[in-house]
Amino acid sequence: MTTKLAFCLLLLLMTSVCRARDPFFVADLHRCRPAEDARVPWRLLGIIGREGRYHGWLLSPQGKLVRATTGEMLPDTAWRIASVEEEAITLASSLDCQPRLRLALKGRQDAENILAVADTD
Repeated sequence: MTTKLAFCLLLLLMTSVCRARDPFFVADLHRCRPAEDARVPWRLLGIIGREGRYHGWLLSPQGKLVRATTGEMLPDTAWRIASVEEEAITLASSLDCQPRLRLALKGRQDAENILAVADTD
């Protein structure tokens, strides 16, 4: 009788420890960083190329110049270059939890917007 009781107790303990994994339960709850930690301290310095074949130049927080091409990862980050356009680069998080970021060049369009506002006075 004691053997049966011990066996049942052991079986009960094993079923609670070795239960099947729920495939719909997200095990890694802290995989995404809070939005304030997800800032990209990279600066867009310029974009060269022609329609469909643009390349950007980014300055890393450590001061290194990095050539940016669509599909590449930014070194030492979780950001991938989603697209390089004529006046902007779009970054996507490889963690799929952060919104896309757009790094745009400042220049001609910003100057035109400032002049348009100045002319309305």
